[in-house]
Amino acid sequence: MKKPKWIGTLILILGVGLVFWGFGIKADNKELKNKKMTKHISAEEYRDVISDKKVWNIDVREEYEFEEARINDAILAPSTRFYEIFDRLGIEKSDKIALYCRSGNRSAVIAKELERKGYENLFNLKLGLHEWKAMGFHLEGKSKKIVIK
Repeated sequence: MKKPKWIGTLILILGVGLVFWGFGIKADNKELKNKKMTKHISAEEYRDVISDKKVWNIDVREEYEFEEARINDAILAPSTRFYEIFDRLGIEKSDKIALYCRSGNRSAVIAKELERKGYENLFNLKLGLHEWKAMGFHLEGKSKKIVIK
């Protein structure tokens, strides 16, 4: 038995429609995700973000790393004890939070966890202090630090 020609056309139209409908769903989901996504930014962009004194500038490295060199006015909350310290800071979910570490990896993990907890304005120094130093930006040394224990 021979199929009518219109069935092949109908199948083609439905197939193309489903493909475009599927792409539409992916675009919508991507837009929703981007509203809460962490912004992984360069050292120059990070410097601009933390110039706003309303931004929480958090170093997630260990204390010995922090004592050697850190970005001005950073708060130490080591990744190994992050929530123990972070929870005491009283940071709201809508506050801007800038995170950094040596290479950008530890801070990216912490940012992802904060994102899952509903924090909305997250910034990660994507290449960490490696890039900050390479750009020649100022670092504080052992003489001045903010440590919350």
